[in-house]
Amino acid sequence: MRKLLILVINLFILSCVFDPADIVFGLKVPLFCLSWFVFIIYKRDIDMLKIPRTLGMYVFLMIFLPIVSIIYYYISNGAQPYAGFSLLKAHMLISFSFLLYLSKINLIRSLCVILTLLAISIIMIYVVVLIYPLVFIPLYKFGLENEIFYIGEREYSADLKLWSIFFATSPMLAFSIAYYVQMAIVSFQKRAYIILATISIVGMFLAGTRNNMVTSILLPTVLLILGSRHKVLFSAISFCFFIGFANYFSGSILTMLDPLEKSNNTKLGMLSDYATIFSNPVDLLFGQGIGSYYNWKFRGANFVTELTYLEIIRNFGIIMGLIIFQLLLYPVVYAFYLNKSFKEKHLIVAYIFYLLMSITNPLFFASLGMLILSILLANIFIERYKLSIERTEKKRNIG
Repeated sequence: MRKLLILVINLFILSCVFDPADIVFGLKVPLFCLSWFVFIIYKRDIDMLKIPRTLGMYVFLMIFLPIVSIIYYYISNGAQPYAGFSLLKAHMLISFSFLLYLSKINLIRSLCVILTLLAISIIMIYVVVLIYPLVFIPLYKFGLENEIFYIGEREYSADLKLWSIFFATSPMLAFSIAYYVQMAIVSFQKRAYIILATISIVGMFLAGTRNNMVTSILLPTVLLILGSRHKVLFSAISFCFFIGFANYFSGSILTMLDPLEKSNNTKLGMLSDYATIFSNPVDLLFGQGIGSYYNWKFRGANFVTELTYLEIIRNFGIIMGLIIFQLLLYPVVYAFYLNKSFKEKHLIVAYIFYLLMSITNPLFFASLGMLILSILLANIFIERYKLSIERTEKKRNIG
């Protein structure tokens, strides 16, 4: 029964990664529910463990706060259209951490295998379009209509145009990069893991956004520095390399960072909108309500922008927003402060990069962001459970 549960969970992850908008197969919700159904049957064969109080409170707050925000919206506004319930559905996915914890399932390896398939898909599409340009239009239409990927030329300026095969789930490749780089450092099968890490790095870079390209280069560098015996030397070499790289490509880098570049200009233009919103003390304290629409100068009426953390304050207000921020940072605080011997620090480093990417992209408060958070939370509390068992056994042996 455990194997069946793992199979269903892996199918659910496959659906999340390759059909993020749930348009092609529409299996995300059915597979999520099926996972719980199989788990309920499976738990008859295992000792039902209590959910740790901290994990229970974490999940409760991540679901309860959006519900409070929705109620507040209907009391204070109530206008249509409204997208609060669709965003609440993503928040509810955090409950997946309960299932993983109680089943003691570490999904990282399975997730990374699936993400490797994603990286291979990106690379293959890039090569196929390069060799057979005629397939570009049907692939472009399929990816765009089903909200799976966008392929095309990204124009930063008249002189800088880059091809990208942007899968909506490509930022998740940060976790497969972290996993394979760490395994290449500690495992005897270094060659295999170096190849797998390279596939993820190349796939993430070819996805084409600035976030993806920067992360695909910086993340493995940071992990190699942390895993190196000669951190100072490796850091110095890396610093010199990046200085040379930045100098050689200074023109392209400055173009990408140009405030007048279309995407940058749009995001910077939204800051004046946020300043207007937060000038209202009520909106600053209590927010406008999760899923509420706003008429943005550069985007028109929309319920979400790419500035994730400003959106938290707009949706929840400064009071509840600060609680959300603390929840997001909990895995980082746990791994680097509460339990410095945590074995999966490399994944937390990837999580930090994911949080940084989310500054200018709406990556977190969707099914993928919550799936990643659920897996990390489950792993954290599984390790805490194992540590408590070890301490109990030591006390018994001493006694």
